Amino acid sequence: MNQTLFKDIKSNSLRLSKFKNFKSVAQFHQLAVKFVLKGKEVYRINDKKFTVNRGEYIIGNSDQIAEVEMKEEPHCLCLIFQMKSLPK
Repeated sequence: MNQTLFKDIKSNSLRLSKFKNFKSVAQFHQLAVKFVLKGKEVYRINDKKFTVNRGEYIIGNSDQIAEVEMKEEPHCLCLIFQMKSLPK
């Protein structure tokens, strides 16, 4: 489940995700902050492993491709900022 909770006129958004036994290669959207509410997510970025547990977060940008693995059913909030809407 991936549900958009909020989206503004510049397409910045707040999403809630809940997946079970998920493994994929994914690219971060623009500038993304993923905060784990429950469970954990495991990322492999540039051959380095990052385990994001409950109460922790990871930040990624659109230049990063990650292998993502979710074994327990994590619940996550994801803030996505469109690069064009950020101040220079």
